[in-house]
Amino acid sequence: MKQYSMNVKLKKNGFTVLEALTIVLIITILALIAIPNFIKFKERAKDENVVTNMTVLRVMLEVYRTDWQRYPTNLLELGVEANKKSYNKQVRNPYSNMIGNVGMPATWAMEFIGEIGQPGFVAYQYIEPVKYYLFGYDAESRLIKRNGKVFILSNG
Repeated sequence: MKQYSMNVKLKKNGFTVLEALTIVLIITILALIAIPNFIKFKERAKDENVVTNMTVLRVMLEVYRTDWQRYPTNLLELGVEANKKSYNKQVRNPYSNMIGNVGMPATWAMEFIGEIGQPGFVAYQYIEPVKYYLFGYDAESRLIKRNGKVFILSNG
């Protein structure tokens, strides 16, 4: 007669508590790293949207100059002429989500008032009939910077 051994191996199903806690810990660490980076990425994307809006305003200013051989002294003047000739573009402010044209009411473009402005706005500073500066404001109402310097678009 054969003798059978009582050493039967039990099949292991699932994870132990230690293995489950290790997995939860790893996922938590990855989330703690990823979430702040995602938030920073979103803010940078909004700032880049403001820079795109600066380019839209720049194109409108150049069209105005082609018509009048000078730049407008203010955005209301630009808005009136741009509406007449149908080149006033609707643009979205990435921080307030307001959409509108240049002019009144101001939704994304305003006259330059200084280093502090409204989040997501593009600021126009008239210098002389042949020169202007454009600035953008970030989420903290400060001028957008690149490489530590204020980012400015201009005609020259």
